[in-house]
Amino acid sequence: MKMERPEKPSRASEAGGPSPDPSLPGRGEDQRVPLPGREGLGEGRPATTTENHPTRKTRRFNPETLTRARENRAQLTPAETRLWSALRAGQLAGLKFTKQAIFEPYIADFACRAARLIVEIDGDSHAFRQDYDERRTAFLAAKGYRVIRFTNADVLEALDWVLHEIAQAAKPSPNPSLPERGEEQHVPLPGREGLGEGHATAPTETAPKAPKRPHP
Repeated sequence: MKMERPEKPSRASEAGGPSPDPSLPGRGEDQRVPLPGREGLGEGRPATTTENHPTRKTRRFNPETLTRARENRAQLTPAETRLWSALRAGQLAGLKFTKQAIFEPYIADFACRAARLIVEIDGDSHAFRQDYDERRTAFLAAKGYRVIRFTNADVLEALDWVLHEIAQAAKPSPNPSLPERGEEQHVPLPGREGLGEGHATAPTETAPKAPKRPHP
């Protein structure tokens, strides 16, 4: 009996024919081996982070200033604590405030960078550091920020009025007589208008009542 010889594969099939295993590339096909631990990120190409995920710039502060800011955040005064509870998480008109915000080399009590607004709460020691506050205000004004000040008593006795004034200050002013951003703004009490240039107008009848302050 004559035995049949198996067919010999052609040279074409040896050079580039399909592989018996469809999951494996045939001869002559391009095969890229992925790098160890990089499977699923592309055929044999290392992952890139610069094209789809650009590097984000991070602010770098003086370590001493950063330490002071962290200490201040952990040791807020009663007035600062009460105001922060009403400002945090965009509770006031969706404004995003930061407490003890760093403006190297200074630290602001509360800052809304989107509105270019800074809120300062003045304690009893404010009267003895007016020169320092004026230098800091000038520095912040040069960066385009407006500073609005309140006393501890304002926050503790008339929080609704304070929040109303902050929300109004965060809005662009259509009145050219009002201070522009980059200027310091002291909020006067009703009946005390005209006591200084650049003061905001007193609250209207529909606005929350301002606290009573002793006349100087």
